[in-house]
Amino acid sequence: MDEEEARKSKFRVIIVGGSVAGLTLAHCLARADIDHIVLEKRAEISPQEGAFIGIWLNGGRILDQLGLYDELKSATAPIHKMHVRFPDEFVFNSLLPWDIYESRVRSETWRLAEATQSGIATTLERNVEYACIFGISEQLAGLKIGEHINSYSKGLCVITFHGRESRVFWFILVKLPQKSENPNTPRFSADDAAKFCRKFSPVRVTEHVCVGDLWATRTFASMTALEEGLLQTWHFSRFVLLGDSVHKMTPNNGQGANTSVEDAAMLASLLREALRLNLEYCNATLALDKLLAEFQSRRYNRVKGTYLRSEFGAMLGRQAL
Repeated sequence: MDEEEARKSKFRVIIVGGSVAGLTLAHCLARADIDHIVLEKRAEISPQEGAFIGIWLNGGRILDQLGLYDELKSATAPIHKMHVRFPDEFVFNSLLPWDIYESRVRSETWRLAEATQSGIATTLERNVEYACIFGISEQLAGLKIGEHINSYSKGLCVITFHGRESRVFWFILVKLPQKSENPNTPRFSADDAAKFCRKFSPVRVTEHVCVGDLWATRTFASMTALEEGLLQTWHFSRFVLLGDSVHKMTPNNGQGANTSVEDAAMLASLLREALRLNLEYCNATLALDKLLAEFQSRRYNRVKGTYLRSEFGAMLGRQAL
């Protein structure tokens, strides 16, 4: 081992959990030539626990820099059209309304942020008011590849994405009888998911597809509570949290994974620069604490904006619940 390798071996990052954030951080650290290890308690590093992951431009650019984008692209289908269906059965099928939606989201987001000191913008606890049944269906007639549906009905919101090989990735958002907070987050079984889907089976997603069709053609389904929260403290001493552990978002905006990818890239970049300048400095606990504080400072406002947009988008759907 030469002198340079000996220096690098003195610093190691321990990643706890093979999540999107954890695995992306591992890729980033590998590219930065920083020693690391991933600890995962489950037998599989990436078990089937979710139905779908959307890669937006912010996450895609980072994955491209890591040399992963082409491989991901070969396994995905781009979304090129959005359909929105309201409880009165009004439907629009266009990309244009998304521009209007984004403009409204921006203005309302900052109005809410400026008007309150204790609401969305400063959430400290994980609130649970809604649950999500998510799954994968195959060979469902009437749903075209590359299209996306948001269907709002009394009591629930259904979101579908139509991917390769005629697979349909879907989410059914339902309001729970009562609101709860950690550590009293409810857990759901397969029977719970089936019960909700039977209840809403006749509800239409499109003119020709209903919730019962999604459930009947499922190859995978699960149900989970939808936690929401943006923590104000992300680190302590030599420890730091990334991704959902500090900014848990609703799935409607598809930014949970993408913001986790951003977290990983930022942290790896800060560590790489600090190690390049002074290894001994990085090994000092006080120095690492300062670096992690800088990480949170540089990420917080951007994450807050994304969190608020997801929250506001969810609010539009909740009007129907």
